[in-house]
Amino acid sequence: MTARMNAGMKGLGAAAAQPVKWAIGTQGGRPRLTRAIWIALPIWVIIWLSARLAVPPGPTEFGYWVVDYRFGFVRRGMAGEIADALGPHGYAILPWVCIAVFLAAIAAMARAIFTYRGVDPAVRNGLAIVFILLPCSTLYGLMNARPELLGAALSITSTLILRRTQTYSRALVTSAGIGIVTLFLTLVHEAIALEFSLGFVLSFTVWAVRHDQSYRRLLGLLSAACLPGILVALYFSATAGATRVAERFCAIGPAGRWRTPMLPGGSGDLRVWTCRLSTQSLDLNASQAVQIVWTDRGWIALGGSLGIVALAVVVFALRSTDATRVPWDSIRPRHWVLASAAAALYLPVFATTVDTTRWFVLIAFDVAVGYVSAFLITGAEAGHTVPSAPRFVRIAILVLLVFPPLPASVVPLHPADLGGAPVSSRRPG
Repeated sequence: MTARMNAGMKGLGAAAAQPVKWAIGTQGGRPRLTRAIWIALPIWVIIWLSARLAVPPGPTEFGYWVVDYRFGFVRRGMAGEIADALGPHGYAILPWVCIAVFLAAIAAMARAIFTYRGVDPAVRNGLAIVFILLPCSTLYGLMNARPELLGAALSITSTLILRRTQTYSRALVTSAGIGIVTLFLTLVHEAIALEFSLGFVLSFTVWAVRHDQSYRRLLGLLSAACLPGILVALYFSATAGATRVAERFCAIGPAGRWRTPMLPGGSGDLRVWTCRLSTQSLDLNASQAVQIVWTDRGWIALGGSLGIVALAVVVFALRSTDATRVPWDSIRPRHWVLASAAAALYLPVFATTVDTTRWFVLIAFDVAVGYVSAFLITGAEAGHTVPSAPRFVRIAILVLLVFPPLPASVVPLHPADLGGAPVSSRRPG
């Protein structure tokens, strides 16, 4: 098996390609288009960053930070505790923190790809630019300022650490650290462990195959990385609806008017919308959540279709770079079982929430992390000089440059049926 890995992952032993300026997809041909892509890339980033600054996070995003532990150990309570520690406007600051952390992780991953040695610059430049432009990458982080961005940043960080990890003991320490951070993030948002376990499974599987680790050792790594967060998520699922704290949180939510094009009519009452979109769901059990999903099944199907399109675009864009050639005979059926089990963790997320577009985009993100892991960890392209279909790299980049931002959900926001409960400060006294 080791011989196969060395043969498949280190290429033909050709000399490392020399850096070529502007190289995207191939070392020659269409230099004007290549230059246009390099010019368009920073302009694209500036345009969407400006759009994000012009439309600040609204109640659909900062509503994740209004729940704390004052009424008991409830899901998302850690988020509120962090917001409380930052002062009266902590819930409005933290969405920006999520965006900043995620974009920093994206930049670190892109830099790791750009500077990867021993690979044709056409390959690594194409993959790096594609990764930046993916609908599950920069654009998603700018337009969805939610706690899940922290989980996505952790998934990227784990790949960057694993690429420099050579021994099982260090991998186990990395895995344990990921498990601890994931557990903490699951206290912030209960679905994070379910959303990013697939990315962890793909990254650790790539590492284990590359270093000829046994299946039992791989299970140990994944148990330390994924199980803590999954167990916390299961606890919150089992206790959902038992605390009945939503009404009390609705009474103390943030007050005032919020002007944003994301709300019908262009504005809304902060307390009403944070209650409708965040705290009210605390008292929903699984059957009630499924009933809501069934009610909006038509819109959910439409959102799912958009999500599938995004997933297809991500897969096409990644494959267009031809950046990895993992020897499939080194991937055992047990590895596929692990990946399938991790993907199945999305089922309760799909079954109890209506943001179907968002879940497919996150699945696409996990796939992208796994693909880049194969590139960075295995060195599969060492000696690979020219992609088999270089024109598709430019086509993919052009498609991604004009690909529109996807909404988290196309399900209409129903009017909130809330009383005129008085508004108090976040922390009494």
